[in-house]
Amino acid sequence: MNSGQLPFATSDTAPLLVRCCDSPSGAGLVAVADRFSVSVLQPTTRSSGGTASGVSSTDLMALDFDCLGGLFPGVRARSLAWSPLTVSAVQSASSFESSPPLSGGSETQSVHTRLSLCVGGHDTLLHYLAWETDTVVADPTLAVSSSSDATSTAPLTSPVLQTSLVLSGHRSAPIQCNFHPRTDRLTLASIADDLTAKVWDLTTQQITAEFFTAYSPVAVQWHPSEPEQLMVAHAGGEICIQDLRSNRVALRMHAPSTAPLSSVDWCVLDSLRVGAASGSEWFVWDLSSSSDPLQARVGHGHSAQHFRWSNTHANVFATAGSSNLKVWDQHRYEMPLSVSLNSWVGSLSWMPTSP
Repeated sequence: MNSGQLPFATSDTAPLLVRCCDSPSGAGLVAVADRFSVSVLQPTTRSSGGTASGVSSTDLMALDFDCLGGLFPGVRARSLAWSPLTVSAVQSASSFESSPPLSGGSETQSVHTRLSLCVGGHDTLLHYLAWETDTVVADPTLAVSSSSDATSTAPLTSPVLQTSLVLSGHRSAPIQCNFHPRTDRLTLASIADDLTAKVWDLTTQQITAEFFTAYSPVAVQWHPSEPEQLMVAHAGGEICIQDLRSNRVALRMHAPSTAPLSSVDWCVLDSLRVGAASGSEWFVWDLSSSSDPLQARVGHGHSAQHFRWSNTHANVFATAGSSNLKVWDQHRYEMPLSVSLNSWVGSLSWMPTSP
């Protein structure tokens, strides 16, 4: 485990993609892809301090990271997705808080970590990679501590069990992939510039459903609570919710913009809300009322390339342009945060909770 800021100092190691784990069991983990590998990180908080008005110090913070490990799929990543089977050391250690000592009076406990994700590669393949470790420590909280003086005894780690699957079916690089949230059977949805959206069963490694789009797809996402509904959106502005049981379109929406649709997201906390970015505008739909957008606003001077709902506040979402980031409050119709960046925004992902 390496601590500190990441050495993304050259063009070869600069982060291309970032994906926070949104599974409760893996909360806090971050996957970062550069040209050669995918690193799995665990953040540690370094607060910048509160304000005189009483704002919490967690409202504005800088983060350092512990690097838990690296993957080398042998191909440059185009998309990333965390599996719901992921279990972080933080979540595993917390389960031991009320556990009795092991038999024989030993005070040691085994902290289990399972890292499981999919990498959509520029080789047109989907690479599913998983590995797990059991770390034996005297105090489970030491397994997740980032302080160098937290313990003088190094944890003992058992051999790593690795799993690797390759899914072949797309004719171009998968530009987005997402796992179904259920854990009893691994199901993955993916899209690519070959104008298809595919649903995969990782147990059989077979395609179980396939949809075709008129333009390049830009988003694929599972319904937050309905297991058989899948959203597929393409650059022509159309957003379709597919019913996998009937193999029909349950709902169809269209962004009223002449610019290509660039990003679409389904609100995890309120499944009736869908948001999108197109050109310099963002749109929000209420699925219970109309197929027309409920709200629309110019958000960026140039193109808005990313739209992501918050995982902790149903009314909050973020948009990112080529070199700026903005956070919006839908109910108050205001922008509480706007940040100018010194580089191009390649991806946008919310932390599920404050670390």
